[in-house]
Amino acid sequence: MTFKNFRMKLFLLIIIVLVCVGTFFIFKDNNSDTNEQYVDFSSLTSKPKKDKNQKKSGPLMEIKYFEQQHYPYGHILKPELLKSIWSEINNAPNETDFSSPVTSWTPIGPYGSQITSTNTRFTGRIIDIHAKDTANLKIAAASGGLWRAGSPLPIAMTEQLTSQAASTFDIQPGNNNVIILGTGEPWVRGGTGMYRTTNGGLNWSSVLINDTVHGVFYKIRYSNANVVHAITQRGYYRSDDNGLNWSIKLAGDISDIAINPTDNNIIYCCRKMDTDHDSGGVYKTINNGSSWIRMTNGIPITNVGRMSISISKSNPSYVYVLMSKRDGYMAGIYRTSGADIWTNVSPPEEIFGSIGWYCNEIAVSPVTPTKVIAGGIWLWRTTNLGITWSKYDNNININIHADQHSIVWDSTGTSVWVGNDGGLAYSDDEGLSYTTLNNRWPITQYYNVDVALSNTNVFMGGSQDNGITSTTNGGTSWRYNISWGGDGSGAAISPFNADEMYMTIGVYGNPWYFRRHRTTNGGVNWVELNSGIDPSQQWYTRIKTDNINPITVFTSSDNFLYYSTNKGDNWLKRNTTGFADDIWNFSIRKYNDTSIVYAVTQSRTTGERIYVQSGTSAFTERSGDLLDGYYINYILMHPSNSNMAYAVIKGIYNGQKVYKTTNRGVNWTNISANLPNVPALSMTIYPNNDNILYL
Repeated sequence: MTFKNFRMKLFLLIIIVLVCVGTFFIFKDNNSDTNEQYVDFSSLTSKPKKDKNQKKSGPLMEIKYFEQQHYPYGHILKPELLKSIWSEINNAPNETDFSSPVTSWTPIGPYGSQITSTNTRFTGRIIDIHAKDTANLKIAAASGGLWRAGSPLPIAMTEQLTSQAASTFDIQPGNNNVIILGTGEPWVRGGTGMYRTTNGGLNWSSVLINDTVHGVFYKIRYSNANVVHAITQRGYYRSDDNGLNWSIKLAGDISDIAINPTDNNIIYCCRKMDTDHDSGGVYKTINNGSSWIRMTNGIPITNVGRMSISISKSNPSYVYVLMSKRDGYMAGIYRTSGADIWTNVSPPEEIFGSIGWYCNEIAVSPVTPTKVIAGGIWLWRTTNLGITWSKYDNNININIHADQHSIVWDSTGTSVWVGNDGGLAYSDDEGLSYTTLNNRWPITQYYNVDVALSNTNVFMGGSQDNGITSTTNGGTSWRYNISWGGDGSGAAISPFNADEMYMTIGVYGNPWYFRRHRTTNGGVNWVELNSGIDPSQQWYTRIKTDNINPITVFTSSDNFLYYSTNKGDNWLKRNTTGFADDIWNFSIRKYNDTSIVYAVTQSRTTGERIYVQSGTSAFTERSGDLLDGYYINYILMHPSNSNMAYAVIKGIYNGQKVYKTTNRGVNWTNISANLPNVPALSMTIYPNNDNILYL
């Protein structure tokens, strides 16, 4: 391996990190007031209890992740801050004088990563769907915005907007050119409000529905060509002029709406109990929202959390409600068949596992009121009014990914589309069985990636909700490496053998929630590698290799860094005494025969953030020149100068983005200069000129 080739690999690798992770960060911004939330995200530690078959805390860990990336503003950013970030990016000076600049980019996906044995294809989180048939699909993605089906690849519709957290949308009946879009994912990330297009998405205009609405939407639905309903965390709003002007009809955290198809004056809304509105529950109006009746007969009115609701188009007297409690666990599924008397028709199991605030959707067939599909962690189906239920999970029904967000029937009651954390599932037999062949949306959310030095067509990454995915042909096709998915984290490829890959993935049970794996045949088979690692419940651990053959593999777990000289078969501690906090990230490189290691912790306290080791000497903490209170996200090591490195600061602090050391961290100098005030994530050095840095 030549030094030039290694530098080129480093350049390619971190440029890919900037694209994948940068897109992930910017498009997952948040914007609702954090003090409005009942779920106590702030008390979450890095060690929740969860296993691969019980998706409980993944969304909470995602929220914790963005609390740090958006520090000190919390995980949910308000619209004005998101718009400021976008403005600063657009107003940043354009590069004009680089000798060999990167001038263009080519997307390589993933356009659906397949499980080889079943051809199941997973992508990323889909929150809303509009579908007349498979050729006219449109989807709203938590990260990546609004998309429409295309041939051969999907087409992005909202890249010009200031939020790519597309939560819900609808199309004007009879006119496909008019689309109204809501941004922001409730309780997870914010948006920048509502948008409207009259030319099929070529141009969008911002629509202000209320000064106090922070851009977080549950549902937008037309009831006829002029009347549109918007369901938000601040209330139910209606427009009678095709989305131009709006008025509030019911205040509170309203999570869903059902409109009587034969009499639009009859409307049901679901209101969550919160600090401002303790009268949670299902509300009904018979006069188009002028007055409301709270449903109390047979249905809970206390300890009410997020709900979803669906009304039968063929027989509107049948209404179904899927209700969570305030702590996210299930309160039940309730059905009324007239006279506003409700019956508990719940499935026999807990379907939310404490995340009913996150994944919560129910839909009744438009043709047969006895057939209903409900989604929590997994999908449930009944054909007899809820008397009995069938469970769909990926242990049996491999095409159903965990965490359901959207269920849409076609008008015939034959086709069903389901949006979940793995993308899109489709049924052509009334929800009895599903396929994922049309699940080709490029919305995978990567945490860590690597690209092979010996073959740059080989790429792998660890992603939110979708495990480890990889390609060996430059993105033409993608592999979903472990069939049950889970949350992928660390990803590393041997610099000398593209078939030798390493990953960390979770969530398993004890003793290691996230475990290490290795393949020597390009991802076809994997073996577990945890011998010597102390029991750990830490999430999102990392794994990396150094740059000299034979390689040394490194991994993090809690406050220890481990290394292996036999490709992970056995691990030894690199630091004999645990660091002051858990490891967030680390960087390793050999200069001749001397290894230099930087370990970054999750602490914001000076004296506990950056630990440096040279050779076999003890680690030394070296963050004294960095202002106290800042998180460090990443250390970039110079490819040839062992004394030089760069520290990337995470959070939103103007003028505090990048620091440089020329003496291995003894001293640091701020080189942030005129960088825009956006979260800084990763960095690389241009291989042909080490004065050129990419951030």
